[in-house]
Amino acid sequence: MFCRVCFEKAHTNMDIFDERNKHLQIAETKQKHLGFKPLFDDTISKVVCVKCWLKIFDFHQIFKSVEYAQNNYTIICCNCKTVTVIT
Repeated sequence: MFCRVCFEKAHTNMDIFDERNKHLQIAETKQKHLGFKPLFDDTISKVVCVKCWLKIFDFHQIFKSVEYAQNNYTIICCNCKTVTVIT
């Protein structure tokens, strides 16, 4: 079987919809960052190669940390009060 992302035949694949991989949310993560979500009845392919998944997963971790930092920055900025200096 070939990878649903790179379309290369890989020896080490992960079944996107396998119960053992459910916690990884492979389909949802691919949709968020790559713009397409494989479906359970996908006729193209239902696997992702480990090489692609590790790249997607690493990017997703970076994405989440940036999102967290940006949200915290926004919260901090919103909580800052304007101080008026009278001279």
